[in-house]
Amino acid sequence: IQITKVNDVYMRKYAFSAKQKQILECVGVDEKYINNLVLKYNHFIGKK
Repeated sequence: IQITKVNDVYMRKYAFSAKQKQILECVGVDEKYINNLVLKYNHFIGKK
């Protein structure tokens, strides 16, 4: 998963491919979970 910084906000650089989504599903993680992690990272960085 690649993260990029745009206007001081971190976000995923690319959408997940079908294969990546399948792998995430196999380990019990969905795309929303990853997006929430990125949002939490932004919040964490903002507190520094």
